[in-house]
Amino acid sequence: MRTTTATSAALFLSTSLALDSLIAPSSIVANQNFTLTAKNPDSTVLYRIYLAATLSSTTGPTCFLLNSTTLPPSGVLSLSIPASVGPDASYYSIAISPLPSSSSSSSSATSIIYTPQINITGLTASYTSYETSLRGAPFYDADMLPCNSYACARKCADREFPAGSEGDGEEEKGERYGRMVECFGGCEGVGVEVKGGSGMESLGGMTMTMTVSTSAEGEATATATATATTTMETGPSEADATEEAAAATSSGVAAPRQARLAGVIAIAGLAVVGVC
Repeated sequence: MRTTTATSAALFLSTSLALDSLIAPSSIVANQNFTLTAKNPDSTVLYRIYLAATLSSTTGPTCFLLNSTTLPPSGVLSLSIPASVGPDASYYSIAISPLPSSSSSSSSATSIIYTPQINITGLTASYTSYETSLRGAPFYDADMLPCNSYACARKCADREFPAGSEGDGEEEKGERYGRMVECFGGCEGVGVEVKGGSGMESLGGMTMTMTVSTSAEGEATATATATATTTMETGPSEADATEEAAAATSSGVAAPRQARLAGVIAIAGLAVVGVC
């Protein structure tokens, strides 16, 4: 999981990202547009923009608001926060990171930058018992979870990890986690990885590509376009994936990258079930 401690009015990024800072209003109302400003953007780079939260003294992405977008020369975007992502709180922030394929630096050196913490009101959701048990860790990889589908994914988590399941053994937790990831495949835009005949196939979602329109005043509005995609990469062996999945879920906490491994074993060859 990408984490950083929010300790200043603006957190700065390494020069590889070519951004000086990221600025958002101190207060935002859900489902209403707000202005996000990136200082010194690189118009040739594709960025992913996240909603993040600071829980248990660490800050990390929760879900993505824009999966793939360029930034206008002004660096100004108009965005909105879905009301269903969580409860009203002042521990949220907005984050940005370049997509590895569009950055000249390697993915391991890619940095992420956060705005100062934001108070968001008008939110309508509550955390499930499973989310609470994670003590601030995300229940899925933010790179694969669009904020618009967070409510659907939360239903999957609530169904497979009801109150009282925290005391389950490692094997049962692993099975529950696998079913939860399988369920994610029925949530629009959520990436779910299963083991295919020639490696790893990313299924169950749409890639949200953003087209940026700039007004005469220099403010940009991002428009989402969904396209079906399948990506291939070399996957781990089932034994390795099973071992990592068990380790990731032994305490009810699964790191995002380990979450993908858990999904590989749990949903291979199974039908995708949705709850939306």
